[in-house]
Amino acid sequence: MRPWGIIGAIAALLAPQVIAQPNRSDSSPLASERRGPPMHGSIAEDFYNQGYTQFSHGDFVAAIESYTAALAANPDLAEAYNNRCLTRVILGKDIPQARADCQEAAIRLPNRPDIRETLGFVHLKLDEPSLALAEYDSALKINPERPIALYGRALAKQRLGDINGARADRAAALRLQPSIDRKSTRLNSSHVSES
Repeated sequence: MRPWGIIGAIAALLAPQVIAQPNRSDSSPLASERRGPPMHGSIAEDFYNQGYTQFSHGDFVAAIESYTAALAANPDLAEAYNNRCLTRVILGKDIPQARADCQEAAIRLPNRPDIRETLGFVHLKLDEPSLALAEYDSALKINPERPIALYGRALAKQRLGDINGARADRAAALRLQPSIDRKSTRLNSSHVSES
């Protein structure tokens, strides 16, 4: 498998989550993990969820615009920084700004493994495997059962020459989520820029 195939899997698995709607019981991963500041009304949430929908339909440019509008309404919304970062990296545009978005999200929610995984993804895209490895290690310290972090760490280790470590992490990721290779193949052929 080409290295971008693994990054494609990471991008597919990092796909943004919808923030729970107010006055609604929601057990989504984001609703249960969310530890950021409260929403300032529903405008930020509406733009955030609009960005999620646009992302899921492959309209990445519009998703970035919606995440930007969500941040204009609530500049403390770490998830919007994280998802705008991911979307920029998938487009292969504004990578330095993507890194800044991920770093902003990590400052606001330092103990969220999904944010650490996205930042690791940015470092892989920038060919910074040592920095990616550190981010994936951070995610795995928070939750050692994260297939995304294990798969990303496998790629970072491979790029650093630790082939045995890469194989072990990839195998562990596949045990946790056997579909990670299929998602990689599908996304590699459609969304992830190799530039």
